[in-house]
Amino acid sequence: MVAGAVEFTPTPRPDDRRLLVPPFQKTAFRRATGRPLMPVTQANHSRSRRGVRVTATPPGCAK
Repeated sequence: MVAGAVEFTPTPRPDDRRLLVPPFQKTAFRRATGRPLMPVTQANHSRSRRGVRVTATPPGCAK
C-alpha cells in the first residue's frame, strides 16, 4: 500500500463482438482526487473480433 494512493478499477463494457475498457477518465479522477493528474481526457483499451483499430487524430475520441 502506498500512502495517498488512489486505486481506480474501470468497468469493462463487453458486447458480442468487443470489449471496451476505459482505464482513465478525467471526470472520475478529478472527482476522486480534486485535481488533474495529466492532460489526458480519456484513454480506452478495446478488443474486437474485427481486428485492431487505431487513430492518429487530433485530441478527441474518434476513429
